[in-house]
Amino acid sequence: MIMRMSAVDLVRAIRMGEISAQDAVDASLSTIEKCDHDLHSFITIAADSARKSAQKLDDIQAGGGALGPLHGVPVAVKDLTLTAGIRTTFGSARHAQHVPVDDDLVVSRLKVAGAIIIGKTNTPEYGFGALCKSAPGGNTVNPYDARRSSGGSSGGSAVAVATGMTPLAHGTDFGGSVRTPASFCNIVGFRPGAGRIPRVPKGMPWETLMSHGVLARSVEDAALMASVLSGGDERDPASLFAPAISAELSDSTSRQDIRIKISPDLGCLEIDTDVANVFDIAVSALRPYFPNIEQGCPNFEGAIGAFEVIRAAMLFHHLGPLLDSHENPLSETVRWNVARGRNLTAEELIQAETMRGKIIARCVAFFKDTDVLIIPSASVLPFPLDQENVDQINGQKMSSIIDYLAVTFFISLSGLPCISIPAGFSDGGLPVGIQLVAGPGRDNNLIRIAALVSDLCGFKHAFPN
Repeated sequence: MIMRMSAVDLVRAIRMGEISAQDAVDASLSTIEKCDHDLHSFITIAADSARKSAQKLDDIQAGGGALGPLHGVPVAVKDLTLTAGIRTTFGSARHAQHVPVDDDLVVSRLKVAGAIIIGKTNTPEYGFGALCKSAPGGNTVNPYDARRSSGGSSGGSAVAVATGMTPLAHGTDFGGSVRTPASFCNIVGFRPGAGRIPRVPKGMPWETLMSHGVLARSVEDAALMASVLSGGDERDPASLFAPAISAELSDSTSRQDIRIKISPDLGCLEIDTDVANVFDIAVSALRPYFPNIEQGCPNFEGAIGAFEVIRAAMLFHHLGPLLDSHENPLSETVRWNVARGRNLTAEELIQAETMRGKIIARCVAFFKDTDVLIIPSASVLPFPLDQENVDQINGQKMSSIIDYLAVTFFISLSGLPCISIPAGFSDGGLPVGIQLVAGPGRDNNLIRIAALVSDLCGFKHAFPN
């Protein structure tokens, strides 16, 4: 079955003439038609443009033209990201008929690499919400349990990949929006280090909390897509000194020399008991292969307050004018998030950025003698579809509706590269991921170690029944 092939194998098969780009597109569209009526992973399916792109790529190949690294591969794009000629709703009824003229840079890079945009995946309004639920797209269902969430906010992309509707998908990650759906859907979710994937257009040139990311079924596939998206662009100054990520996974480093630190809770967080149990089993699976494992984590004191202030200020800046709009009002979750920035002062924002600087310095010091930190990818299991927010864990009340994301937003705040890989299932059959984190600028090393961990320990994607 074509759509159960890895992206790497699909590229190879197309290049060798075993299948065509048109075959790949037809297989993707067929799988979407079969599966997505119940799962709601797509808002828009770009069937006509995908078929035209596939024919063009097949013609190039037949004429002996140059083939890109993703030649003929169908790729889904999260519906927060501009796609020329393909509807982009931002998960909002307000933009239900919006069709951009230009592509976002990541989309244009995908096209140059030979990828075919198969459609736009569901996201909560403007990307903010625990559920992947929107007015244009409905509520995206977890393919491993249809009663549960796929995770916010890249849940549509995660489900498309997990079920074989497409081998690769784009996502965005602010506080964990690639890694949480990856954990919930038993796939790989990669958020690169700050600046590795440029953001164009970008209104705040030095802002790095939000990042483009990759969703795939293997680390190798994630590396391939990341290699296409990464590399500096002068329109995003935060990206200028960030070299492209390598798709090559071979490394001469001995696994005996890899220095691993583990932390089940980053020293201060509440983690669901079922998640903690799977994490402990995963760590036990690691120990026979990696003798240099110790407990430890950076000091993230002050991270919750700093992230909440910076996030609230950014959201109010971007969406504040919509708070008082009576036409197509914002969802309650988005209103809550945006309103928190209304009365923030410049002093509070400066203090939060100063704390962020201290946390980054602590992380830099920590990774001087550590190659990778391993922590849970999500603090909870996939939760019921009718549960709008996660406000408690193990019966412990959270101070806000975003605190359950601290295990991921601590890493976002620090700008460190991180990747979620499947680590197993709970006793109830729900997916759980582990998150690997590396020091600043060590994206390539992180990917190599993640691939090694995945291969040796058997931490692999399994298709849902």
